[in-house]
Amino acid sequence: MHGPVRSSVNRDSLSGIGMLVKIRALARIALFLMVLTTFAGGASAATCTASMSDFNFATTSVRDGNTPRIMGTLRVECDALLGLISLVNLCITVDDGDGGAGSSNSPRYMRRADGTQLAYQLYRGGYGGTVLNTISGITLNLLGSSVYEEPIFAEVIDSGTSVKGGYYSSNFTAGTDFRVTAGTLFSCTSRGAQDTSDFMVSADIEPSCTVSAGTLDFGTLGTNVSAAVTAQTTIDVSCSVGVPYSVQLGEGQGPGVSDPSFRKMTSGSNTLSYGLYRNQTLTAPWGWTIGVNDNSGTGTGAIQSIPVYGQINSGQTVPVGVYSDSVIITVNY
Repeated sequence: MHGPVRSSVNRDSLSGIGMLVKIRALARIALFLMVLTTFAGGASAATCTASMSDFNFATTSVRDGNTPRIMGTLRVECDALLGLISLVNLCITVDDGDGGAGSSNSPRYMRRADGTQLAYQLYRGGYGGTVLNTISGITLNLLGSSVYEEPIFAEVIDSGTSVKGGYYSSNFTAGTDFRVTAGTLFSCTSRGAQDTSDFMVSADIEPSCTVSAGTLDFGTLGTNVSAAVTAQTTIDVSCSVGVPYSVQLGEGQGPGVSDPSFRKMTSGSNTLSYGLYRNQTLTAPWGWTIGVNDNSGTGTGAIQSIPVYGQINSGQTVPVGVYSDSVIITVNY
């Protein structure tokens, strides 16, 4: 009778032991899966901080032929949490900023307070290189160097006198216009968002003007200039939109000139008297004194052709020769 009882107790005991073993095994499997989930997500595997230099073009000109350029630095620094991982993948995105942009951020814009825009661009690899949008495929080794740095190149695209002067800017907001994700997965959208900082692109554009002129040619004359001889040419002025300007014509290279109506062309030591005027009736001499005998206007961003009227004064007898003069044109704005 004692034998069967012991046998029954032993079976129950073995059954209990078997259940205990199964429960422990399940607990270990669940723990193992939890650890895998933590590593696979990657969102909490590392923490990163990203910054971008401000791009301040300062006071600059976009006069024809001048392209303002400046270089900055993109920097990302990462640390592994609890030393759980050794590698982290980064995605860096730079959007349009509050100045806005064209399609695919090309071009980007800075804006004045009145909304006037100035086109510029941010590049990787040099000026005129790859437009900065999203950078992916960056892997940092957290056991070694945990800093990623890259030079970024900024360039103003708009140029010429069609650009209005004034202060322009575009602000890039951290987490919105400037974003970084980091993790162990290769998909940018599956990674954890990281800390970034604001940055700004700005420029103070100086108004500008350009000027060019043709030759005032009186043709071939006799040595006895008994009657006045007239001719006409133009001065082409292009100034920034809305910029007031004035144009002065210097005395020229002839000796002893003090009156814009009596300038001197020369041929060796011989001289031929002439004058330059602002109007066709030759009553408004064009000289070198601001506000007195200059010519003024307001820039439109386009070329403005201003006529120059010349007259060789009558009552002169001069030797045969080629007579000429060079006059400096000054534009004040």
